[in-house]
Amino acid sequence: MGQFSGRRIFEIDVIRQAGQLLMDKKYKNKCTLYSTVEPCPMCAGALILADIARSVWALSDDYLGAVRIMKAGNHFRHKFDKICVTAMPYKDLAIWSQKLHRLWGERRGVKYRVSDVSENTWAD
Repeated sequence: MGQFSGRRIFEIDVIRQAGQLLMDKKYKNKCTLYSTVEPCPMCAGALILADIARSVWALSDDYLGAVRIMKAGNHFRHKFDKICVTAMPYKDLAIWSQKLHRLWGERRGVKYRVSDVSENTWAD
């Protein structure tokens, strides 16, 4: 879809680049956004404004993730209930995403706070 900037947030970049296509009857309320980590509060709001129908992420974010919190709470729940959520559909992808985020944080000198996923997180 175009060039992405490392200084901007992925979900906002994707929505911005999709632009008017998201409002076209062919796509309105039918698109899915895939991301490595659960969307933050700003991106969760952007999902609603862009009429994204579904959000799928590899790793739930227990620190800044907002979609699960908004769907469970009372604020704007009627808006978030329109978004279908698929959180961490693949165990191996979630574990690898967590490892990469930890490494990224360590290299920047930042304590990792996204999630605590292990092999025991999934009941087989």
